[in-house]
This record gives sequence, C-alpha cells and structure tokens, in this order.
Amino acid sequence: MFLVACICSSDALAGDQIFRADQHCVAWQAHKTMFLFKTFDPVGMNCDISAKFEPSEEGLSLVVEVPLQSFDSGEETRDADVFEILQGEVQDPMIFKSTAAPDELWHQIVKLGRGIVPGKLKIGDQEFKVDCPVELSRSGDILILSGKLETHFTSFKIDPPTVLAGALVSVDDALKLHYRLRSDKIGGSDFLSK
Repeated sequence: MFLVACICSSDALAGDQIFRADQHCVAWQAHKTMFLFKTFDPVGMNCDISAKFEPSEEGLSLVVEVPLQSFDSGEETRDADVFEILQGEVQDPMIFKSTAAPDELWHQIVKLGRGIVPGKLKIGDQEFKVDCPVELSRSGDILILSGKLETHFTSFKIDPPTVLAGALVSVDDALKLHYRLRSDKIGGSDFLSK
C-alpha cells in the first residue's frame, strides 16, 4: 500500500528501518544496480498523507490519500519522475481504500496484533487490488498500524524506471511499499480503542 519527508531519504538504509518512531508516513523503496555490481535501495518518503476511517453500509474502510508531489527521495529529478510515472497529472492524490469491514473485524486485527487488510490502490485512472499486511503496536495511548507490501512495478502496469539509458544503472521490477500510520492522525479511529 503505500505506499514518505525526511531524514530517511538516503540511498543506503539499514534493512527496512524506514521511519522514525514518531512518523505518520508512507514510502516506496526500489532496488538499483550500478556498474553491474554496486546495489542500493533508493527510498521516497511522504509524510503529507491523510488517513481516515470512512463508514458505509458494509462497515468501515480505511482511506489513505497520498499527494504525489510530496514524495521526497533526496533527488528532485527522481521525485519528478515518480510524479509522472504515477500519473499525477491524471489523478493526484494516489488513494488506498480498504474493503469495508464491520468494527468487529477491525477489533480482531487489533486483538491479534496483525492481519491482512484487502483493498484497492488507485493510481492515475486505474485501480489495483492489493492485500496489505498490517502489524499493530502501541506507543503510549497511540495505536501504530505499520506494514510493508512487497510487490512489483509491473503489478501496477508500470515499467521499472530506466536510468542513463539503462547502460550503467538498472532498476529491478521489485518494489516495496511501506507505511506507518498513527491512530491519533487517523480520522474516526477512536473505535479501535474501545
């Protein structure tokens, strides 16, 4: 899902530790090979996201809106390319909307501390089904929903970006979408603590 500004926008990261403990953000992470042997994982962070639980007759959906112009990878040209690749001129923000579920199912995920949240990710004028793994933890009274979706550029009908005409740098098809959502910044999340 999801789909981050900040200090962690460097090309070299320790494992998948993307976010600081206080952040409410999403991020993308790709894998590049340079000069046939050196690899690095650029990350684009976006902390200008909004999230809310939206009611319907079927239950509650988690809706996360991600403004495409707010991704920060530490490289302005790359961020402009991401905006174009994600069809920002057609649809901005990118939107994840989970399948509606009754309160009880959301409470079950909280109780277990993990689960899978199915939904759709809207990129440009297309929607893609995704199953987002979620892990829950607490920071005082704040519930943290976090996870990583391991997927591929081609799963979203996106060709992996090419750099320097593909001669010296190649980008793998693999793509990781990270997220970390704080309940105090998710509209309508009070029911989770009941």
